[in-house]
Amino acid sequence: MINAATCRTGNLSGCAPVAEIPTPDFGPNVGAIDDATHALYASDEAEAGTVLVVNTATCNAQQTAGCATAPAAIAVGAFPNVPVLNPATHTLRGQ
Repeated sequence: MINAATCRTGNLSGCAPVAEIPTPDFGPNVGAIDDATHALYASDEAEAGTVLVVNTATCNAQQTAGCATAPAAIAVGAFPNVPVLNPATHTLRGQ
């Protein structure tokens, strides 16, 4: 988790990580943030075949307490694509 309010091009001094979200595999593909439901969706590109759901109300650059808990995982099948959000229907599809 990096604070985008302090991390800027040309001034990288504010780019230190403020929290780490525990994920089962390294490098999930962040695809979508639903601001209305406070959910960040990231696909696990490994064979686990899951979409991780992070609660952005409790895990963000200012409020990091919820970042220590592993995010919920939805089984979707091996090698899922990056999730794409339809904000009108709050549904996801693979890219």
